[in-house]
Amino acid sequence: MPRRHRPKVRAVLLCPHCRSHEIDRDVTLFTGSTYTCRRCGYKGTFVLEEELPDALEMSGP
Repeated sequence: MPRRHRPKVRAVLLCPHCRSHEIDRDVTLFTGSTYTCRRCGYKGTFVLEEELPDALEMSGP
């Protein structure tokens, strides 16, 4: 049975407050990963993840 081709997807992080893609990840030894949004200043451990087909490119503002 031949394998079906699956489209490649790329995951991007989104700020939970302003939905911006401008997220920086800070890794610390004790708290794990924390994230900072460059647009609205959100800091926290929770971010959203969106899957985009690999053929699409993110467009910046």
